[in-house]
Amino acid sequence: REAFPPAYRQMETVSDGMADIHLAEEAATTSRAQAALSRARGADARALTLRLANPGSPLPLADALPLFESLDLRAIEEVPHRLEPAGGPVVVLHIYRLEARADCPEERLPLIAGALHALLRGDADTDGFNRLVLRADLSWKDCWLLRAMYRWLKQVGFAFSQESVEAALAANPDAARILVD
Repeated sequence: REAFPPAYRQMETVSDGMADIHLAEEAATTSRAQAALSRARGADARALTLRLANPGSPLPLADALPLFESLDLRAIEEVPHRLEPAGGPVVVLHIYRLEARADCPEERLPLIAGALHALLRGDADTDGFNRLVLRADLSWKDCWLLRAMYRWLKQVGFAFSQESVEAALAANPDAARILVD
């Protein structure tokens, strides 16, 4: 309880606190950023909340924003909290209010969270193919496959730029799913 700053205790609920303790413990144990994505009950289909626990220090906003943008998410607000448990490692909890650029059904949240974890680990590239997680209901690995297909096509003389292919697939999510299938 004392690890949380007064501002956090005034603003957040007990259930949020319990979930954030788990998230912070996982971040401290793995020494990697951990994230949880949710939508407030009754919120708009595009309104999301991201809780990101980063061990040791804050995650610079300049590093976080490109990750969100590549997933077709727009950061509206960020509130950081420094958690300092007695005798434990410091974890910085960032609470982001995000807006999806397309409707985001509840069942798609795990895919987006998985893609965000892959981006944070460096397992996925930060580019427009990641928009297909939200728009085409693809996993980050499916997006990786499409990216690899594009790069192969580029090597054999495909004339279109990566940005134009990303935009075409984002505008036609059914085509992206067909390519993956």
